[in-house]
Amino acid sequence: MKKQLYLPEMNIALTKASSEEERMNELFEAMESKSICYGRVKHCPTNAEYLLVDLGFGITGWMPRKNISNNRIFAVAHSLEGKIINYKIEDYNPNKGFTLNRACVQTEANEWQHENFNPGDVIQAKVTNIYDKGILVDIGGGVECFIPPHRLVKSFEKDFNAVFEKDQIINLKVEGFDKEFESWSLNYADCPQFGLSINSTYAVSVDKKKEANSWYCSFLGLNLKGYLIIKSSFVEIGDIEKATIVAFKKGVPLLRAI
Repeated sequence: MKKQLYLPEMNIALTKASSEEERMNELFEAMESKSICYGRVKHCPTNAEYLLVDLGFGITGWMPRKNISNNRIFAVAHSLEGKIINYKIEDYNPNKGFTLNRACVQTEANEWQHENFNPGDVIQAKVTNIYDKGILVDIGGGVECFIPPHRLVKSFEKDFNAVFEKDQIINLKVEGFDKEFESWSLNYADCPQFGLSINSTYAVSVDKKKEANSWYCSFLGLNLKGYLIIKSSFVEIGDIEKATIVAFKKGVPLLRAI
């Protein structure tokens, strides 16, 4: 079983240009060469019919809905607001400006993933949004996948924020490609996280009470959450405990305080 490393979306400067004129020249050259550019999403309307993207130096591009994403997840467009995204330039109109296409960049990333992802593989992904009915993750190249409750942690179906955080890196098991939604089927529940093993000892921070003698906890330095069993009645939120993993409950580490 191989592991494909997560490729972060982008955290770079939008341009090397020092003026609006230089930036316009960059964009025209990119349109001609069909090369990838970068911009920050500055607006997405409620109906998600388009995105307005800041291309630098006050230049704005627009991206129609069909160009935003290959998959049919409505939440994708809203999850991009304020983020830097990659795109190619389709066209330029003096009245409308630059027309952008992100879906074609996803297609290239997806082609690589289809060649390299197989059922049973473990990949890494970044959590981009958390909803009442699942989470949205980026698996690299701007390719988003929605993970529904039955592939997450069933005991947290109404409280995914207790397990996941935005920008958290998680491990996921590849189940296959869902042609109906044009998206990868990924499983968190059956995928032990980050190579943690039973009987290993870690430092954890107490988050909040789950039930009698059981608490939600966070691993120090790992950006990962788990369940903590502790018999002491003198426990407070924020306490640091040394604990050993005794099992994985639907993919989440179950620890016992030492």
